[in-house]
Amino acid sequence: MRDNQEQRELIEKLIKKSPGFKGNEDLFEEMVNETLKKSQSFLESSIEVPNPEVYIKKIAINAIVEIVKNAEKIRANKEKTIQVDEEFEEVTLDYETDNEGKIVNNFKIPEIKDIQSFGMDDEKINAIKQKVIELDKKNSSQNYKQIFELRFVREMKTPEIAKKLETKENEVSKSLMELYKEIDSV
Repeated sequence: MRDNQEQRELIEKLIKKSPGFKGNEDLFEEMVNETLKKSQSFLESSIEVPNPEVYIKKIAINAIVEIVKNAEKIRANKEKTIQVDEEFEEVTLDYETDNEGKIVNNFKIPEIKDIQSFGMDDEKINAIKQKVIELDKKNSSQNYKQIFELRFVREMKTPEIAKKLETKENEVSKSLMELYKEIDSV
């Protein structure tokens, strides 16, 4: 029929003119996407229809009705997505590879500025850092240094850490338990 951009513009124009659009402007993108999805086979057909807008308008109206029926659920999901996106900041996992192609982490644990508030002296802090580094070297796939920073420096919870590192919560919990054990021995 037409190229994708023209199809999208036609659908957007038809949706904006539909009665169900008013008051639901925040769901515009969902309406367009649903109409595109439902009208895809018609739009891709090689049959030339004299007035395709009539058919697409019917498809758009059905899509709008469906979206409006589920508006609360869609808005709640959008809000959750926005909240989750705002909660997590980007974590950069620095790593290098050695001559054999194995990953060698190049991660530095940031300095804590107000160390006296923790009631620890420099010697104990350095011993903890050293334990974390040793543990990470033994098994770098567990991301001990990254988990240490996210948990103890950035004060993130286990689910947040798992999401940041794109791993399972139980893996993060296991690593945290191992960290607690090692740190407790200092």
